Amino acid sequence: MNQPTPGTAPRIVVGVDGSPASKRAPAWGSYTASAMGGVLEAVTAWQSPPFLDRRGG
Repeated sequence: MNQPTPGTAPRIVVGVDGSPASKRAPAWGSYTASAMGGVLEAVTAWQSPPFLDRRGG
């Protein structure tokens, strides 16, 4: 498979949050990125609980 020109590779982004679907997402994303000659990025997000908010709100 040809390597894409730097900066032009398709970017496949998957979200990982612990749900059943997100546990399968990295495998799907890896397969898809490989098939497209792209790169895979896995992302997650976390929001701090209100009691950790140091702004006094």
